[in-house]
Amino acid sequence: MANIYLVFISIMVATPSSYCTTTLEPADILKIRKSPEFIDKTLLIKEYINNAETLILAAPSGFGKSTNLDMIRVFLSKTVDRNQAEDVFKNTEIYKDEALLKTHFNNHPVIHCSFKPNSPVTDYETMLMAFRKVLHQTFLQHQYLTDSPHLTKNDLRELKSYTDEDKYKTLKPIQISVGLYVLSQILERHHGKQVILLIDDYDSVLLDSIFTKSLDIAEVFGFYNAILSGVLIHNEHVNTTILTGTTCVSMKPLVDLENLQCVKFLQDETFRVFFGLTETEVDDLLRREAFNKFQLQRQDIKMWYDGFTDPDLSIHIYNTRSVVNFLRSGELKSYLNNTRSENAFRVLLEERVTKQLLRESSQNVMIVVRHLTEIDQSHMEGLKNMIIHEIWNEDFSDLYVHILMEKGYFTFDTPWERSGYNSSLTVKFPNIEVCETVRQIINSVIEEAKKHSSN
Repeated sequence: MANIYLVFISIMVATPSSYCTTTLEPADILKIRKSPEFIDKTLLIKEYINNAETLILAAPSGFGKSTNLDMIRVFLSKTVDRNQAEDVFKNTEIYKDEALLKTHFNNHPVIHCSFKPNSPVTDYETMLMAFRKVLHQTFLQHQYLTDSPHLTKNDLRELKSYTDEDKYKTLKPIQISVGLYVLSQILERHHGKQVILLIDDYDSVLLDSIFTKSLDIAEVFGFYNAILSGVLIHNEHVNTTILTGTTCVSMKPLVDLENLQCVKFLQDETFRVFFGLTETEVDDLLRREAFNKFQLQRQDIKMWYDGFTDPDLSIHIYNTRSVVNFLRSGELKSYLNNTRSENAFRVLLEERVTKQLLRESSQNVMIVVRHLTEIDQSHMEGLKNMIIHEIWNEDFSDLYVHILMEKGYFTFDTPWERSGYNSSLTVKFPNIEVCETVRQIINSVIEEAKKHSSN
């Protein structure tokens, strides 16, 4: 069980946007390639091609998931302008592999979408509308299909139901759940080739359901089972798939997908160097003409944005977004991403722990939690009840810390042997950026409580 040091942590998901803002623009590898911040992660494409049929990759926000997925899209997609794609990949590591280029470069039909909603999801109906919008935007990427000689009249009717500005808003739940399957079927028919499927932020609404009172977890997980199993399980139109998200924990209750493996952040030797920045990559950035003025602040950059480590403590990774934003602004501060659509809540603060956090460094605030392997929907519902009712429950505290760890608030403090269900791990705040953000939140809560008590 997580010890009492966990009591204050619940306020972290209530981070006000004034504390956690992001200034880095949305992922666009075409722009990033031309910028002085570009770091070559192109060998991820090779590892993906050589890997299993379905790959689920988890990492906290700010570690390059969306950029990497966009990079894979530009490399593989038949509909990307080839000259632009060559501009991206010339003089990169992947461009040295002539055999791979010949077989895969701009040679696949690709579905690329994000499950992150553009507006808050607060209940079942707003969730349906969010996914209607996701499908609409995804289908619109393939407008050329309306002129395809390979499609039937029924195919064209199906297309119109998802692309028409009025019709897509009335899509029924069953049409939403099969939407990606329908698109993969039509794309294969047009191109004569199986589809590559890339889904970003797959767990966005799953996490929202835990932190949003009006969202019913059973409805959300049931809907996700339908929409993902429909396109991932027994879909002969899809060749390979990548899903990226923040957590692996949120995948576990999806019973229809229980046989799919989720690669945890920094816990797979093949993929860990592709998310975040290594020491070598940060040094490379600081040697560049645009950023060499910051070389004297090398240790400060490390203290603020480094510290994310694997279970063996053999590698340390920096938050990509935070480092890049520092290099652009020159300000050592928090660039943590906004905790979008997670409702604010308060849990009792244990005075001694709060004072310790406010006084000491992140390395001195450590937490021991039990490793969890069996997680189902009932665990998620119990955690939600704990959060919504603001009552700490030791039965779900370990699960809560695991989720916060996957969101980037904690990292390993001591080597973890991963010796089974009852094994425990010790975690801590990774760096000053995270610790200072939590301190600010705690101060905000304390000040708010003082105002209420004086009224």
